[in-house]
Amino acid sequence: MPGVVSTVPDFGIAILAGGSSLRMGTPKHLLTNPDGIPMYLSQLMMLHNTFPDAKHLCIMVQNESQRATISIPRDIDACVLSQETLGREVGQTGPATAVFSASTFDRTCHWLIVPCDYPLLAGSELRHLCIKYRDPVTCFRNGNGETEPLVAIWNPEALSHIDIRTMRTRDDLSVLIERLAGTKISPVYDHSLFNTNTKEDWDDAMQLLLQSRINHLPDQSSDYDV
Repeated sequence: MPGVVSTVPDFGIAILAGGSSLRMGTPKHLLTNPDGIPMYLSQLMMLHNTFPDAKHLCIMVQNESQRATISIPRDIDACVLSQETLGREVGQTGPATAVFSASTFDRTCHWLIVPCDYPLLAGSELRHLCIKYRDPVTCFRNGNGETEPLVAIWNPEALSHIDIRTMRTRDDLSVLIERLAGTKISPVYDHSLFNTNTKEDWDDAMQLLLQSRINHLPDQSSDYDV
């Protein structure tokens, strides 16, 4: 889609994978959609097709041992990054560390952050985020009015304010967005921000995905043909 990526200069994408997934009971990024495709690969394909001119396309895992769980197709130019390797504080984990680690890979570009536990987040929704982007950080606001700092675009200045010694959680990032007077927008489709934390959540999301296909609503699979 010409012009969309250019609204965010020096644009990199980081897919957050490899979290602890304690409530899910299994790594979220390895859960499969109705077509049998792992979540991380589904998102990778969607983002590759939605933003073909992105400067970077990366999958962020928690540590080096999780690299073995990721397989990147030969026709997609992407890389796997480790929080453990890139973070300044080895052993620190959590959402803030993951976002910060992307910035250490390239401190000059803006970063679009996409977590693996939003299986209904489509390319059309992320294009909407790019169009609405304003410095220094723009994120979604969910139906409850809560900030979604992990579905966001951060510029280098905003990322420089992340201190992983004191910031670790999603809430810490939300507080930072407030302090930076970041822009918060509503999604086009309410179901886009369906966050899956348990197996029951995942099953519900897959039912919604199947229903969206039946009703011809936007979903990840429809964006593969962009």
